[in-house]
Amino acid sequence: MLTVNPDPDVVERQLDNRELTCPSCRVGMVRKHGWVKRFVRLTVAAPQVEAGAGRVVEQREKLRRGICAARGCGVTHVLLPRSLLGRRLDEVTVIGRAVTLRLARWSWGRIAERLGRAVSTVRGWWRRLAAGAQQVRVAFTLALHALEWDAPPVLVPAGSAVADAVAAIVETVGAVRRLRSAAVGAVPVWQVVSALTNGGLLRPVPPSRILQHVRA
Repeated sequence: MLTVNPDPDVVERQLDNRELTCPSCRVGMVRKHGWVKRFVRLTVAAPQVEAGAGRVVEQREKLRRGICAARGCGVTHVLLPRSLLGRRLDEVTVIGRAVTLRLARWSWGRIAERLGRAVSTVRGWWRRLAAGAQQVRVAFTLALHALEWDAPPVLVPAGSAVADAVAAIVETVGAVRRLRSAAVGAVPVWQVVSALTNGGLLRPVPPSRILQHVRA
């Protein structure tokens, strides 16, 4: 899987210009290799409505598939928009909003009502993140130190494993924005997280995956 710009026209242009590098071999360029369909659940928000709130629409979308052109590699990838996570119907900003609201001590029912999702869905996101929170914290902390090696910030305990992981995420995204403001400045925080983890925030996050992105 390879996370890409949410704009399909931009992705097509990047594929045509051989601008996407294979995340498996890190050498070959990715070229077009058909399509894959998957369901997504989108929130259609009116102007001035906070992230995650609005009318919820579930629909089937086509995602581009790519294949590495390097000799000896040939790995295929689903080109996942950074607005999504792998194997999740919902947008990453909605999932991130649920996490931050829970850390603010909102009840499951109140979060579900605000986001227009089932309580079981919201609790499922939290459980998956909590199960890998330690690994997420370590991965993002290593990335943060790689970005700000001369004076890395000290992360103090935030009260829980998930809170510690989110604190590391926020600091790392802040460092990425400071160093790459032209490319990342306008991208929402949780979309940056999706890009850094290749859509794998709610799955085990190998530190090498995030380090690969911050060192690129």
